[in-house]
Amino acid sequence: MKKIQSIFLILCLMGPVCPWNARAETIRGEIKALNVESNNFVMLKRDPSKNKLIPRELNVQILPKTKLKGMNFLQELRTGDEIKVDVRQNKKTLAWEARSLRVDKVNIHSDKN
Repeated sequence: MKKIQSIFLILCLMGPVCPWNARAETIRGEIKALNVESNNFVMLKRDPSKNKLIPRELNVQILPKTKLKGMNFLQELRTGDEIKVDVRQNKKTLAWEARSLRVDKVNIHSDKN
């Protein structure tokens, strides 16, 4: 019984610092601004219940390990593209980091960045 209690105590204490505690959030929205040189973009979130864009901007950093779906290169993204991104907030820098990025709908009327 003591062994089970000590294992439980260790798991409770390690919970906040373990990688399984970091959760990703899936966000749908539209690209408002894109900076390929610094590997980040600004997006407007889409409210799923009303299917409208929320006027709150979210700055997302693209990492080398970010999985791109529906495109081969980041340079293929354009402002106005509708995207789905899995993001996680870095606890040290508080920056939002993209785990995966998928283009849902390409905006054919946008200029090149």
